[in-house]
Amino acid sequence: MDTFKAALDETKRKYKAAKVDVVAHSMGGLIVREYIQNSSYSGDIRKFMMLGTPNNGAVDAYYVWEGGVILGASFDWDEVFIDIAIQYMKLGCGGGITNFSFIRNRIPSLKELLPTFPFLLLPGFSTVPQPLVCEINTVLRDLNAGISDLTSKAVDIRIFAGTGQDTPGDLTIQNIAVPCAADTKWTDGQPGVQSYLDGDMTVLESRISIGGIPVVTKPAAHGQLPSSFSAEVLEFLQQ
Repeated sequence: MDTFKAALDETKRKYKAAKVDVVAHSMGGLIVREYIQNSSYSGDIRKFMMLGTPNNGAVDAYYVWEGGVILGASFDWDEVFIDIAIQYMKLGCGGGITNFSFIRNRIPSLKELLPTFPFLLLPGFSTVPQPLVCEINTVLRDLNAGISDLTSKAVDIRIFAGTGQDTPGDLTIQNIAVPCAADTKWTDGQPGVQSYLDGDMTVLESRISIGGIPVVTKPAAHGQLPSSFSAEVLEFLQQ
């Protein structure tokens, strides 16, 4: 959030503006939300657009955070590029470190992408999806609990969501760790059968909305959202 605030202040200084408009893709939207919902918010954002922001988390993050598996339930070129980037970053650590250890120790912010909604199916226990028990996304949970801190700040907000793509939904798990084991793979359960619902391949359409903020949808994959919604974003900016 500090890096974002510094960039925001520099933009205001450069253009001699009291307020700016912010377009954020994916996790970038969560960073902007953290700033607006923080008590230190300066009232300097006029319009805020979230493109594919996982406001309630994304199931693919389960594979990444709990198992160090970058290429999770759905094939996405974004994930391929992330996997390549992580392999290069690991070389800077001298090699010999697993994806799981590297992510847990060097990229802890990825935990903020874990689903806050129930999505785990436990065979023989319940046919109703259950929430995470061990690796709980407290950052996003608390952000969403304080959603009025976002919607009451006189910021004009829109959410742009991709649809028409098979997107990871409920996940059948097995071999749950009881009690929870810290820094252990799959402590909430090893992945089994993955179901798919409508979304942008990463974020479910049914799980992107928050706080009654208007949502604009169109068929598009997660990585294509900035270009796919360029006309709609420009129209919103000009309103």
